[in-house]
Amino acid sequence: MEQVTITTAVNVKGGPLVKVSARVDSDAYVVASLALAKTATGDVSVLPTTGAASLLVIQARNDLDQSPAKVEVTPEGSAVGTKLVVAGSLLVANTDVLAALAAGGPRKLTVKNVGTQDVTVSILAAFDS
Repeated sequence: MEQVTITTAVNVKGGPLVKVSARVDSDAYVVASLALAKTATGDVSVLPTTGAASLLVIQARNDLDQSPAKVEVTPEGSAVGTKLVVAGSLLVANTDVLAALAAGGPRKLTVKNVGTQDVTVSILAAFDS
C-alpha cells in the first residue's frame, strides 16, 4: 500500500484562504518524465490495463527558466478522452473525476508542447488494482 499526502492552500488576494489536505491510499504509483522540444508530442503509459486511477499529478516547466509551461494532454483509456490544457500544474485526487477523463480511466497520456520553449513534463499517477 502506498500513501500519498496532499497539502496545499488556495489564497484569493483580498479574499479567502482555503486549506486543502487529503490522503490518497493506493496500491502502486508510476512516475514519468517527458522532455519535449517546442511543438513536440510524447506518450506515456500511466496505468496498467486493469485498476482504477486514484491520483494524477502533471507539472509542466519551461527548461530555460523553470517557469510554468502550457501543454495539451489527451488521456486515453479504452477510448480517447477529451483534451485538457495544463498551464503549469494539474492535480486530480478523485477517483470519479479521473474515471471521467477517458473511458476505462486514463491509461495513457499523449502530451503536446504548445509553447515556444523546450519543456519538461513530470507525471505521477497512483492506482488501485
